[in-house]
Amino acid sequence: MAAMMFVLARFLLMPFVLIAVTLFAMASHIVGTALHHQFAWHQAVATVTAVSPYTETQKNGLITKGINVAIAYVAFGETIDIWTWIGALIIFASAVYITRREAQLRRQAARLGVPPRT
Repeated sequence: MAAMMFVLARFLLMPFVLIAVTLFAMASHIVGTALHHQFAWHQAVATVTAVSPYTETQKNGLITKGINVAIAYVAFGETIDIWTWIGALIIFASAVYITRREAQLRRQAARLGVPPRT
């Protein structure tokens, strides 16, 4: 009797499982596509100063205010070596340079009456 109930339950419930899995896959596809297009649109219409590395990490939620460094130090004894500091300095200097240059170009364009780029 149990084997017959298992077979009946399998054939009765299988369509509902397939429908649920299909709906989940479709929803994941729709959400993923929408987020991809939103990200691409933001990259297309934003200026360089709005897409600087600081703003990008802030937008993605990657700013942790040093909590990851503290956890790595306490849990694993990890310390930051000189090459990490040099790399961080290069990234920070690049972001500052690009932001200042774009602001200067925007001021020059405003002085000349050229509409801003989008």
